[in-house]
Amino acid sequence: MSGPAGKHIINDQDREKSLATRLKNQEDRKQVFLAALLKHNGNIYRSCKECGVVRGRYSSWCKEDPEFKKQADEVWPSVIDDLESLIIDIAHGRKKGNFGAACAVLNARGRDRGYGISRQELTGPSGGPVTFRVVYEEMKTGEADGS
Repeated sequence: MSGPAGKHIINDQDREKSLATRLKNQEDRKQVFLAALLKHNGNIYRSCKECGVVRGRYSSWCKEDPEFKKQADEVWPSVIDDLESLIIDIAHGRKKGNFGAACAVLNARGRDRGYGISRQELTGPSGGPVTFRVVYEEMKTGEADGS
């Protein structure tokens, strides 16, 4: 259809069809991206580059689509499984690889499985400062020399 001054007017049916096509294409792009994310072991930059997706688009997909974010987050457990297998294979001499690099990634990304440096912080009531009370007792005569 043509409207005033030769502009095209899109009817509601065509507009809905166009929107549905764009949404399907976006969902297809998301699935391709997730496959690339797995292929590149969770590396977002390489996945974006391979798929022609800017990192901001990836971020907006994560914010706008909880299911996409969940699927993207599920890549790391698979990567961690592969690293654990690699370390075992290196230890048994079945494969060669960079043991230190694999451990570094596990320390950074595998904390929920017990990897990483453990750190604990103490706080007082309601997250406030910790207070200590030291009690000195006088020693009875003879306790100091063990008699």
